[in-house]
Amino acid sequence: MTLAAVAWSVGALAWAARSAWRRPSPRAAAAPAGTALSGIVYAFGAGMSPRAKESASHHPLVYVAGLVYHAGVLSGGAALVAHLAGAPLPASVALGLGAAMTLGAAAGLVLLARRRSNPLLQAISAPDDYASNAIVDAWLASGALAMFTWSATPFLVLTIVLALYAPLGKIRHCVFFFLARGLFGTRLGRRGVVAHLHGSRS
Repeated sequence: MTLAAVAWSVGALAWAARSAWRRPSPRAAAAPAGTALSGIVYAFGAGMSPRAKESASHHPLVYVAGLVYHAGVLSGGAALVAHLAGAPLPASVALGLGAAMTLGAAAGLVLLARRRSNPLLQAISAPDDYASNAIVDAWLASGALAMFTWSATPFLVLTIVLALYAPLGKIRHCVFFFLARGLFGTRLGRRGVVAHLHGSRS
Protein backbone atom coordinates (compact mmCIF):
# COMPACT_ATOMS: atom_id res chain seq x y z
CA MET A 1 0.00 0.00 0.00
CA THR A 2 2.79 2.43 0.90
CA LEU A 3 4.70 1.64 -2.29
CA ALA A 4 1.52 2.07 -4.36
CA ALA A 5 0.86 5.48 -2.81
CA VAL A 6 4.46 6.57 -3.39
CA ALA A 7 4.27 5.34 -7.01
CA TRP A 8 1.06 7.34 -7.52
CA SER A 9 2.68 10.46 -6.08
CA VAL A 10 5.88 10.15 -8.15
CA GLY A 11 3.95 9.38 -11.33
CA ALA A 12 1.44 12.21 -10.89
CA LEU A 13 4.16 14.73 -10.06
CA ALA A 14 6.26 13.60 -13.03
CA TRP A 15 3.27 13.92 -15.37
CA ALA A 16 2.44 17.41 -14.05
CA ALA A 17 6.08 18.52 -14.34
CA ARG A 18 6.32 17.16 -17.90
CA SER A 19 3.13 18.98 -18.88
CA ALA A 20 4.37 22.25 -17.40
CA TRP A 21 7.80 21.90 -19.03
CA ARG A 22 6.32 21.27 -22.48
CA ARG A 23 3.91 24.21 -22.28
CA PRO A 24 4.91 26.74 -24.95
CA SER A 25 6.23 30.09 -23.75
CA PRO A 26 6.67 33.36 -25.67
CA ARG A 27 9.87 33.45 -27.70
CA ALA A 28 12.23 36.26 -26.70
CA ALA A 29 12.77 38.75 -29.51
CA ALA A 30 15.85 40.47 -28.10
CA ALA A 31 19.33 39.08 -28.62
CA PRO A 32 20.74 37.29 -25.54
CA ALA A 33 22.82 39.52 -23.28
CA GLY A 34 24.20 36.60 -21.27
CA THR A 35 23.98 32.83 -20.90
CA ALA A 36 21.23 30.72 -19.38
CA LEU A 37 23.84 28.69 -17.48
CA SER A 38 25.08 31.71 -15.54
CA GLY A 39 21.52 32.46 -14.49
CA ILE A 40 20.84 28.89 -13.41
CA VAL A 41 24.05 28.79 -11.35
CA TYR A 42 23.01 32.03 -9.67
CA ALA A 43 19.42 30.90 -9.08
CA PHE A 44 20.50 27.73 -7.28
CA GLY A 45 23.54 29.33 -5.65
CA ALA A 46 23.94 32.91 -4.47
CA GLY A 47 20.33 33.65 -5.36
CA MET A 48 19.21 31.30 -2.58
CA SER A 49 20.96 33.26 0.17
CA PRO A 50 18.96 35.54 2.51
CA ARG A 51 20.87 38.52 1.16
CA ALA A 52 19.35 37.92 -2.29
CA LYS A 53 15.83 37.43 -0.94
CA GLU A 54 14.15 40.55 0.38
CA SER A 55 11.60 38.67 2.49
CA ALA A 56 14.24 36.34 3.95
CA SER A 57 16.61 39.20 4.75
CA HIS A 58 13.87 40.91 6.75
CA HIS A 59 12.81 37.71 8.54
CA PRO A 60 16.01 35.74 9.27
CA LEU A 61 14.44 33.54 11.95
CA VAL A 62 11.69 32.49 9.56
CA TYR A 63 14.35 31.69 6.97
CA VAL A 64 16.22 29.51 9.48
CA ALA A 65 12.97 27.80 10.49
CA GLY A 66 12.36 27.01 6.82
CA LEU A 67 15.82 25.50 6.49
CA VAL A 68 15.27 23.33 9.58
CA TYR A 69 11.85 22.32 8.30
CA HIS A 70 13.15 21.19 4.93
CA ALA A 71 16.16 19.46 6.49
CA GLY A 72 13.65 17.46 8.51
CA VAL A 73 11.75 16.56 5.35
CA LEU A 74 14.95 15.35 3.67
CA SER A 75 15.73 13.28 6.76
CA GLY A 76 12.23 11.82 6.65
CA GLY A 77 12.71 10.89 3.02
CA ALA A 78 16.00 9.17 3.82
CA ALA A 79 14.38 7.24 6.67
CA LEU A 80 11.50 6.19 4.43
CA VAL A 81 13.79 4.97 1.67
CA ALA A 82 15.83 2.97 4.18
CA HIS A 83 12.69 1.40 5.63
CA LEU A 84 11.16 0.50 2.27
CA ALA A 85 14.50 -0.96 1.17
CA GLY A 86 14.66 -3.04 4.33
CA ALA A 87 18.04 -1.56 5.21
CA PRO A 88 18.67 -1.50 8.98
CA LEU A 89 19.97 1.81 10.23
CA PRO A 90 22.79 2.09 12.78
CA ALA A 91 21.54 3.48 16.07
CA SER A 92 23.53 6.68 15.64
CA VAL A 93 22.06 7.31 12.18
CA ALA A 94 18.52 6.58 13.38
CA LEU A 95 19.07 8.95 16.29
CA GLY A 96 20.32 11.68 13.96
CA LEU A 97 17.41 11.27 11.55
CA GLY A 98 14.96 11.22 14.42
CA ALA A 99 16.41 14.40 15.89
CA ALA A 100 16.31 16.15 12.51
CA MET A 101 12.68 15.14 12.01
CA THR A 102 11.77 16.27 15.52
CA LEU A 103 13.33 19.68 14.91
CA GLY A 104 11.68 19.81 11.49
CA ALA A 105 8.24 19.10 12.95
CA ALA A 106 8.80 21.78 15.60
CA ALA A 107 9.85 24.31 12.96
CA GLY A 108 6.80 23.40 10.88
CA LEU A 109 4.51 24.02 13.83
CA VAL A 110 6.16 27.39 14.45
CA LEU A 111 5.59 28.36 10.80
CA LEU A 112 2.00 27.11 10.98
CA ALA A 113 1.33 29.15 14.12
CA ARG A 114 2.88 32.21 12.48
CA ARG A 115 0.63 31.82 9.44
CA ARG A 116 -2.41 31.44 11.69
CA SER A 117 -1.60 34.42 13.93
CA ASN A 118 -0.33 36.92 11.34
CA PRO A 119 -3.23 38.89 9.77
CA LEU A 120 -1.33 39.50 6.54
CA LEU A 121 -0.48 35.81 6.14
CA GLN A 122 -4.05 34.85 7.01
CA ALA A 123 -5.33 37.07 4.22
CA ILE A 124 -3.28 35.29 1.55
CA SER A 125 -3.59 31.76 2.95
CA ALA A 126 -5.85 29.07 1.53
CA PRO A 127 -7.01 25.89 3.32
CA ASP A 128 -4.34 24.00 1.40
CA ASP A 129 -1.61 26.06 3.09
CA TYR A 130 -2.72 24.79 6.48
CA ALA A 131 -3.45 21.25 5.33
CA SER A 132 -0.09 20.81 3.59
CA ASN A 133 1.81 22.08 6.61
CA ALA A 134 -0.19 19.96 9.07
CA ILE A 135 0.24 16.76 7.04
CA VAL A 136 4.00 17.23 6.74
CA ASP A 137 4.30 18.09 10.44
CA ALA A 138 2.40 14.93 11.43
CA TRP A 139 4.52 12.88 9.00
CA LEU A 140 7.74 14.22 10.49
CA ALA A 141 6.55 13.55 14.04
CA SER A 142 5.59 9.99 13.14
CA GLY A 143 8.95 9.50 11.44
CA ALA A 144 10.79 10.67 14.54
CA LEU A 145 8.67 8.28 16.60
CA ALA A 146 9.65 5.45 14.26
CA MET A 147 13.34 6.27 14.69
CA PHE A 148 13.13 6.43 18.48
CA THR A 149 10.77 3.50 19.13
CA TRP A 150 11.08 1.44 15.92
CA SER A 151 7.26 1.53 15.57
CA ALA A 152 6.93 2.37 11.88
CA THR A 153 3.17 1.88 11.42
CA PRO A 154 2.12 5.54 12.01
CA PHE A 155 4.98 6.69 9.78
CA LEU A 156 3.87 4.41 6.94
CA VAL A 157 0.21 5.37 7.31
CA LEU A 158 1.06 9.07 7.17
CA THR A 159 3.41 8.41 4.25
CA ILE A 160 0.39 7.10 2.35
CA VAL A 161 -1.63 10.20 3.27
CA LEU A 162 1.25 12.48 2.29
CA ALA A 163 1.90 10.67 -0.99
CA LEU A 164 -1.76 10.75 -2.00
CA TYR A 165 -2.09 14.44 -1.18
CA ALA A 166 1.24 15.70 -2.54
CA PRO A 167 0.29 15.99 -6.24
CA LEU A 168 -3.03 17.65 -5.35
CA GLY A 169 -1.84 20.38 -2.98
CA LYS A 170 1.05 22.78 -2.50
CA ILE A 171 3.38 20.01 -1.41
CA ARG A 172 3.95 19.53 -5.14
CA HIS A 173 6.37 22.45 -4.90
CA CYS A 174 8.94 19.76 -4.04
CA VAL A 175 9.11 19.31 -7.82
CA PHE A 176 7.89 22.62 -9.20
CA PHE A 177 10.34 24.61 -7.08
CA PHE A 178 13.21 23.27 -9.18
CA LEU A 179 11.38 23.86 -12.46
CA ALA A 180 10.39 27.40 -11.53
CA ARG A 181 13.83 28.24 -10.16
CA GLY A 182 15.48 26.86 -13.28
CA LEU A 183 13.23 28.92 -15.54
CA PHE A 184 13.82 32.00 -13.41
CA GLY A 185 17.59 31.53 -13.66
CA THR A 186 17.45 30.87 -17.39
CA ARG A 187 15.65 34.15 -18.03
CA LEU A 188 17.94 36.13 -15.74
CA GLY A 189 21.02 34.72 -17.42
CA ARG A 190 19.74 35.28 -20.94
CA ARG A 191 18.89 38.88 -20.14
CA GLY A 192 22.30 39.46 -18.56
CA VAL A 193 20.92 40.67 -15.24
CA VAL A 194 22.47 38.06 -12.95
CA ALA A 195 23.38 39.81 -9.69
CA HIS A 196 26.95 38.53 -9.39
CA LEU A 197 27.74 39.82 -12.89
CA HIS A 198 26.33 43.29 -12.38
CA GLY A 199 27.09 44.03 -8.75
CA SER A 200 25.53 42.76 -5.55
CA ARG A 201 22.46 44.16 -3.86
CA SER A 202 22.99 47.11 -1.57
